[in-house]
Amino acid sequence: MKEILFGTLFIIAAVLALLMENFSTIMWIAGALFLAILFSLEFRPSKSKIQKEQEEVEELVNDSEEEKFEESGQSEKKIEKKVEENVQSGWTTGLFT
Repeated sequence: MKEILFGTLFIIAAVLALLMENFSTIMWIAGALFLAILFSLEFRPSKSKIQKEQEEVEELVNDSEEEKFEESGQSEKKIEKKVEENVQSGWTTGLFT
């Protein structure tokens, strides 16, 4: 998206430079080209940065899956404990009547 914006700015600067029709047109075009290249290189992510971000996302997904698994295991243990307590106290749901 930013590259499109800078390309549009470059075209506008080039058109303005052509309308001026004097020596500074070369400077306008050179300046616009320089800024377009500079900003497009500055905002383009490197491959290593993309790989690091992908690894971070994978780690977060794995961590969240592990947490869900651990939470589900804990909730199962809580349910089993509660069932044992209820059976020991004599409370039934109608299954044993």
